[in-house]
Amino acid sequence: MFLVTYLQKKSKKRISIFLIIGIALLSSVIVFLSSHATYYKYNDWWIIGRSISEIESKYGEFDFGEFKANTSGKVGYYIYMDNGLIMPDYLKHYYYIENNEGIANKVYDACQTGG
Repeated sequence: MFLVTYLQKKSKKRISIFLIIGIALLSSVIVFLSSHATYYKYNDWWIIGRSISEIESKYGEFDFGEFKANTSGKVGYYIYMDNGLIMPDYLKHYYYIENNEGIANKVYDACQTGG
């Protein structure tokens, strides 16, 4: 549209504004999808490198695991049960946060343990 407007020598101001708004909106969506790649509720970029107590204070009590001071381990939040139409596994899925001595270093989505 911008090229057609330019060739017809019409007002470019209106098209330029829409182009800038479109680019800003697209950029916002890309940043959100990148930072919430594992699950839409949890910001992976914010979580990695934070202490487990900071994460718990922002997102609430963990549904899986227990954090003990100065130890490594895994905690998680329940996110969904796979009851979909195509190849469901009927298992609970969790947003797992692995930590090394209380600092989150890895996040991922996986099934319940033992599943």
